Amino acid sequence: FEILAGINDFNVTIKENNCKFQFDYSKVYWNSRLESAHKLIVDLLIPNSLLLDITCGVGAFTIPAAKHHACLVAANDLNPFCFEFLKKNATLNKVDSRICAFNLDGHNFIDIIFRDIDKNKPLRTISGITLSALSKNVHIVINLP
Repeated sequence: FEILAGINDFNVTIKENNCKFQFDYSKVYWNSRLESAHKLIVDLLIPNSLLLDITCGVGAFTIPAAKHHACLVAANDLNPFCFEFLKKNATLNKVDSRICAFNLDGHNFIDIIFRDIDKNKPLRTISGITLSALSKNVHIVINLP
């Protein structure tokens, strides 16, 4: 990015689908034109189910799923800045107890999650609920820019 005029500050707070997102535009991808697509997908989720967000970014699907549908979410992004902003946004929206954040390659994340489901292992940061207990209602999102 190149600043043509004004302050060299890309830190923003955006409201989307009754959630707040804070991040630095120069470090992550965000497209506000996708708000209706985010809402459409989140509204399809079964309440209290498990969402696996393979490429979560700063939480466009993760945060509203946890906040509005009480989903438990295992969210992953390879970008370390997205990972940090996701955790910040989870706290900001008071859903950090419903989200387990990962900073892995998507392939490795899928491998780890499904190995845990198969072994009935809990993700300790998601309220101690085992993934296999929710295995009938698992939603998977892979949203790439």
